[in-house]
Amino acid sequence: MSTASTIRSDLAPGGKLRAGINYSNFVLVRKDPESGEPQGIAVDVAREAGRRLDLPVEFVPFETAGRMAAAVNSGTWDIAFLANEPGDKSAYDLFLSRELKHATIVRSPGMNASCDLFVAQTLDALAGIKPWLVMITEKLPGSRLLDGHFMIVEQSIGVPRGRESAAKYLREFVQDVKTSGFLDQAIRSLNLPGIYIAAT
Repeated sequence: MSTASTIRSDLAPGGKLRAGINYSNFVLVRKDPESGEPQGIAVDVAREAGRRLDLPVEFVPFETAGRMAAAVNSGTWDIAFLANEPGDKSAYDLFLSRELKHATIVRSPGMNASCDLFVAQTLDALAGIKPWLVMITEKLPGSRLLDGHFMIVEQSIGVPRGRESAAKYLREFVQDVKTSGFLDQAIRSLNLPGIYIAAT
């Protein structure tokens, strides 16, 4: 059995827990408009992990998930919040690229740019995370949000390869924050539609 000190040294060898956060997913993290500090689900979960192990937490920001994933080899973060999708694009782009057979995907750099492109080119559909799409449909007269969903984006916490006791601890930690209600409370505090905790 791993001791707390072994887990701490494996998870945060530098003595502080460096958490990679992706600002392109405002559901997981966003900047506080007044302080500029990060806030959101990923921030709450990282701080809880640090609190339980008595580790200070430092946030390492990235503008895209792809850049954050690529940074694993540079050793800039100890944990990172990533979608369970193999690739450097958004999870829904990867899904649609695999699944759409009779449509053309028009890409743009970021969610706001995709909405601008959708309007400017009068495209037929706009894909994205549900809370954002709800806000967009409220601003675009004549648009509507389709019922249901075309995919579910599962999120995970990653660690660099080779940190086995850290990975084991995080698997147990994630299960606990789900069953204890901590994660549910963090999600509910955002008051965003279309987000829920998977049962498994």
